[in-house]
Amino acid sequence: MSSRWRGAVPPVLLTCALLPASPARATAGPADYAVHGIDISGHNHPKEQAIDWRALAASGQKFVSIKATEGHRTKWVNTWFARDLAGARRVKLIHTAYHYFVHGQDGVAQADHFLNTVRGQGLDGTHPYELPLEVDVEGACGAEPAVLVRRVLAFIGRVESVTGVAPTVYTQKSFVDRCMAGSTALGKHRVRLARYGRTPPAPLPGGTGWDFWQFTDSARVAGLPDHDVDENVFAGDLAALERLANLSP
Repeated sequence: MSSRWRGAVPPVLLTCALLPASPARATAGPADYAVHGIDISGHNHPKEQAIDWRALAASGQKFVSIKATEGHRTKWVNTWFARDLAGARRVKLIHTAYHYFVHGQDGVAQADHFLNTVRGQGLDGTHPYELPLEVDVEGACGAEPAVLVRRVLAFIGRVESVTGVAPTVYTQKSFVDRCMAGSTALGKHRVRLARYGRTPPAPLPGGTGWDFWQFTDSARVAGLPDHDVDENVFAGDLAALERLANLSP
């Protein structure tokens, strides 16, 4: 998830939803995990080409995260968000939406913009086939560490207060060390961590593992226009993913 491409820019039982689905194996590579999925934005529609959702669903990918919004001041919304969400729903592909967090802007206002957008499409992370919503926190440091931590936690708190489920946090340890002064504030949250290659990502400060691992930004997946896409693995099995997506108790 990158702001270069995604803006201007990579569960029902709450007690279960806040915990990792299963321990991520410390030395396993992406091929050792059974459940794969992608995240997409307008970048994945070169020349305004649509995704073939039937082909994507048949490709073996089990979930998709779709960029919805970024910041709040311009009320920016991904022009493909509603169409991609409808496509994922048509083929019953497990799905969610993410917000690209702008460091210099208020966390609650960003959460409200995000929630207004996704809830306007009937998505809040609590219905069948819906994973918890996500917030993407990355990039160059755009605020003092303590201020950024406070704003991100305010975003998370607002989403949880409205939907009943805390959002998944997309980031990486190096970002938290660099821009959040190594804060342990995100360590207790469900995370999608980025580290490209075969070596799993390091846990966040205060954390013990990861729930989703974005291992490449150059996957080629059936159904998408001829362009690279971010691919992820899930730490648990398909049954655990379905539980997180409100498909089973």
